Amino acid sequence: PAAGDPSAKDEALASHAKRAAALEERVRTQMHELCSIVAAVKVKVDSQTQRHEVLADRFRTAHLPAIEELRAEFAEQHERARRHVDSEIESVQQALDLAFEGFDAEGLAVRIEAIAGRVGSNEAAILQLRREARRLRSAL
Repeated sequence: PAAGDPSAKDEALASHAKRAAALEERVRTQMHELCSIVAAVKVKVDSQTQRHEVLADRFRTAHLPAIEELRAEFAEQHERARRHVDSEIESVQQALDLAFEGFDAEGLAVRIEAIAGRVGSNEAAILQLRREARRLRSAL
């Protein structure tokens, strides 16, 4: 048949239409299968989610009293430790207060000045002795 023959064109169109229809049927079948697979997966996910929720509820129910007891015990221990630290701080504060009660700042200042004066006079004496020692060495 010639390329311009109307029956050849009709035949080619019919062939393309058949292939398009077959492709459309395959796509429809695959889409239907895919929808079935997605629905099955959704059912499985929903089932697993429900199982996890039930398990979490059971876990909370079974362990909540123990967790609350543990929280209460930690709070009690924390409170005891805080009271102990407060007591220690108060004891140290009292000891410091007692130490500062008998502290004589003026007397301490007088003693420091006396020591500084003696150190100063000792340094002067040491310098004098060094000069004297040098003079004696040079005389020998």
